[in-house]
Amino acid sequence: MPEAIIRSCLKNRLVRTGLLTVKNGIYCVTESFKLSNSAEIDADFEKSRKEYDEIIGRLYDYCSNNGLLDVNKLALEEGFENYLTRPDKNTQHAITIARFIVEHEDEQGFKDKLDNIEEGLILYTGIRYSPDLSTLGNWRGDLIIFLDAEHLFSATGLNGVLYKSLFDNFNDLINDVNRNKKNGNITLRYLEETNKYIEAFFYAAKKLSNEKGV
Repeated sequence: MPEAIIRSCLKNRLVRTGLLTVKNGIYCVTESFKLSNSAEIDADFEKSRKEYDEIIGRLYDYCSNNGLLDVNKLALEEGFENYLTRPDKNTQHAITIARFIVEHEDEQGFKDKLDNIEEGLILYTGIRYSPDLSTLGNWRGDLIIFLDAEHLFSATGLNGVLYKSLFDNFNDLINDVNRNKKNGNITLRYLEETNKYIEAFFYAAKKLSNEKGV
C-alpha cells in the first residue's frame, strides 16, 4: 500500500478521531483504540464478500437464461467491475449487465449491495494505482496536472459524495507535497475546452429543465 495513503489515513482519520496520538513523528495508540474491533471488521468483510459473490452468481445465471450459455465467468466478472467503475468503457457484456441491473434495481436491498460493491472497487483501484507521493519531493521544477470535466464535477460534489471525498483526498495529498517540496509546486488546472464543455453541459441542463417546466 502506498506510503502516502497510510500517512494520510493516520493523520486525517486515526489521529483526528483520537485513536492515535503523534509526537515527533511517532504514532502511539490510545486507550480508545480497541483491537477487539478486528472481529467486527472480519464480519463486515465476510458479509461484503458474500454479497459480491451473490450478485456475480445471479448475473451469471441471468446471462445463461438469456442464451449466453458459453459466457466466461471471469470475463463477466471483469466486465461487471468495469461497468460500475468505468461506465464510459464499452465491454463485451455491458448491455446484458445493464439489463440485469435495470430489471432488479427495484428489488429490496439490491441497489445498496451494488453501491457497496462500487465503493469498494473504487477504493481498491485507488489503492492499487496511487503512486507513492513521497517520491515527488525529489522532482525539480513545477508540475501541472490538467483536470477534465469529470474531475471538476467530482470536486464540486456533482458526481456524488464518494467521488468528492476521493478528489478531496487527492487535493490534500497535493497540498502536503507542496508544503514539503523545496523546489517547484504541483498545480491543478483545466483547459479552455473543458470550461466550454461544462458551460454547454449546464446550458443544456437548464434548457431541458425549462422545457419540462421544472
